[in-house]
Amino acid sequence: MANPNILTASSVVGESTVTTTIGTGSTTLLTTAGSHVYRIVGVRIVNVTNDTASSATMLVGGVEFLHQVSVAANATLDVITKEFPLYLKENVALTATATAASALRVLIVYEDVS
Repeated sequence: MANPNILTASSVVGESTVTTTIGTGSTTLLTTAGSHVYRIVGVRIVNVTNDTASSATMLVGGVEFLHQVSVAANATLDVITKEFPLYLKENVALTATATAASALRVLIVYEDVS
């Protein structure tokens, strides 16, 4: 099915989600539904540990756009912002890996356009 034309969308719904911790293997953060486009306006990686830095790698549809960027203990990293959003087309996944298991969580704020 073709991606919806966002100029003729009948619905735009604001959503947000917080992942469980990112594993050292591929962790799916968000997958678009058929006939939907997600306009991601915020992705924040949060290191929830007190003493362990961890690096994050993120992919869209299997293509890496963030490669092993370090997030210090008790720190955050804004990866996507409303000034530079990411459009996630239908049936495409946003995934991530971390170098330290159970250290990183991800907050995602997006608009579901259909």
